[in-house]
Amino acid sequence: MLRYSKAFFHALLDSIKDGYTYYSASLTYQFLMVLGSLFMLLSFLASYLPFLQADRVVHYVLSLMPQHAEKVLARVLRIYEGRLSGSIIALFLSYTFSVFFAKSLNRSFEFVYGERLKKKELTFWLGVPLFLVFYTLALSILLILLSISKPLFGAIYQRIVELSNLLVGLLSLYMLYGAFLGFKINTLKTALLSSLLLFLLNKAFALVVVKTLTLNPLYTLFGSLIAFLVWLNLTFYCLLLGVRFFSHLDKPLQ
Repeated sequence: MLRYSKAFFHALLDSIKDGYTYYSASLTYQFLMVLGSLFMLLSFLASYLPFLQADRVVHYVLSLMPQHAEKVLARVLRIYEGRLSGSIIALFLSYTFSVFFAKSLNRSFEFVYGERLKKKELTFWLGVPLFLVFYTLALSILLILLSISKPLFGAIYQRIVELSNLLVGLLSLYMLYGAFLGFKINTLKTALLSSLLLFLLNKAFALVVVKTLTLNPLYTLFGSLIAFLVWLNLTFYCLLLGVRFFSHLDKPLQ
């Protein structure tokens, strides 16, 4: 236990001395590009859902705003006409930005770890999409199972949700660290540490930031956006801190 405490203390000092916030800010920007392209892709894909077919949308717009229906429908129908090409472009952008983000993550990990991490291009071009697909499927299945089983758990439902989030987060972090640092016992320990740090971070935002924002509804929208950016930046900071922790476990402490 003393060894882990020393490794974490040294990692924390290194993060302050070497300025990990610069890299966490860069990763935040890159990840926002990925989120934007994925949101655009999901928007185009949503137009293929049965309850969002063009005829139903037209009927809904006519009943909701008959005075401005002509202008609104002209824009909506243009979206439906170009949704195939839009979906392809959005898919290409989301995939490309994901690869760029993976390479930026690798460079940040290299700086924090202190050595060059030799990774093949296949890791960036194939590993990242597979990881995103796994995480999306795992999260979707988890949400469906939790929503179905809510009546069964009753009062302990919230605890079950938190435990499930921790397990999915731990597995995702283990896969993420393992893809860049290798699948070792220290990788699992690093994933455990990062999971704990992210859990505490989420609790802090839920107890302090969210409650503070709700005190003034006028600034909730802008405040929520700023809070999300701060949370995302601190999330990547915790990931980088975990890499440095792994470095001190993997190599003798100085």
